Amino acid sequence: MENRTHARKGGFLSLPRPHLFIPYSLKMLWRDRHRFLPALSGVGFSAVLISVQCGLVMGLVMCVSAPIDHSSAQIWVLPPGAASLQQTYVFPLSWQARLDLQPEIDRSETYLSEQGRWRIPGQGHTELCNLLGTRLDDGSLGALKALTPEMRAKLAEPGTVIVDAWELGNLGLKNGTGEQAEINGRPVRVVATVHGFHAQNFVYVFCSQETVRTLVPQASANLGLSTCLVAHCRNAQDVDTVVQRLRHDYPDMEVFSSRELSFNVRQYWLLRSRGGIVMICTIVLAVLVGLVITSQTLYAAVVAQLREFAVLEALGIPQRRVIALVLAQSLWLGLGGIAIALPITCVLGWAALWLRTNVILSWEILWLTCGLTLGMAMIAGLSALRPLRNIEPANLLR
Repeated sequence: MENRTHARKGGFLSLPRPHLFIPYSLKMLWRDRHRFLPALSGVGFSAVLISVQCGLVMGLVMCVSAPIDHSSAQIWVLPPGAASLQQTYVFPLSWQARLDLQPEIDRSETYLSEQGRWRIPGQGHTELCNLLGTRLDDGSLGALKALTPEMRAKLAEPGTVIVDAWELGNLGLKNGTGEQAEINGRPVRVVATVHGFHAQNFVYVFCSQETVRTLVPQASANLGLSTCLVAHCRNAQDVDTVVQRLRHDYPDMEVFSSRELSFNVRQYWLLRSRGGIVMICTIVLAVLVGLVITSQTLYAAVVAQLREFAVLEALGIPQRRVIALVLAQSLWLGLGGIAIALPITCVLGWAALWLRTNVILSWEILWLTCGLTLGMAMIAGLSALRPLRNIEPANLLR
């Protein structure tokens, strides 16, 4: 009977505890955690810096191409050499007839992009702005999709503009709606604000084409000229065909689909502007900092554990298993750094929104951060393998 009954403790059956398997590499990290803590901190800091910088770059890049991405236009025509709306210049309005001759196109219209100087009367500060003038009817191709019918009706009034809500402080405004300002010395009135259209090194100002011609003397003096043309096809599948045909038939025009122009604008800002290059250098610096800190810490840890590794080799453990042990430690450090970095990154992303800075933390960016962090940790582990060549079990006898 006693053999068939289980031992009881406190009224409950005393069952054997399950054996928890913990890798030996992880046990070594925990035992010498004071030695590996700098490496873990370096990996985590590097991962945070990489993710935040990539999210900041994506946020700025998305805003630079926002007027293109958030319009109904499918085809954009610019003068030769112009790669963005900020680089365009005037060309004959007769080019619009070339678009209208294409059987796939059901509508085309002009789109004005001009530069101006924003100033609040009585203040000495000025701000560079990019005036974007579009048609305002219901079927307008260049107007932002975010513009409601009420906003379009207000923009139809002469001298009225719309700006991004995050740019109010840079423009010297408080509430935006109803406030007065000057562009190129001519009065304007803010009638509404939008969100998600703040640019880099300049401010987007949205208005009607009539207002642009009033604010920019060059535009008002050349009614037969335009700075951009936009078009829409009956079938979206015909866009690439029409673009290729227009490029072949009219080599004096720069013709882009919306997708191509958006990509060119982002690429130009990212690779040819100082701001984009600084962002890329910061990301590279974050990887290098984490790599150096992790590799030096692992190198010191391997040197400190040479006697233990010599014991393993004396017991018949192949050196490849020892190498795998060091690389496993690197992998654990990379995973630990990612686990530390993810919540910190999310908090910083929310804090950036509070500071009116858009940091895009998409799944693609987070996966990229994880990949770079793990790759950095493994490279650091490989660089820390050099002391293993000096392992001699005979040294244990000294």
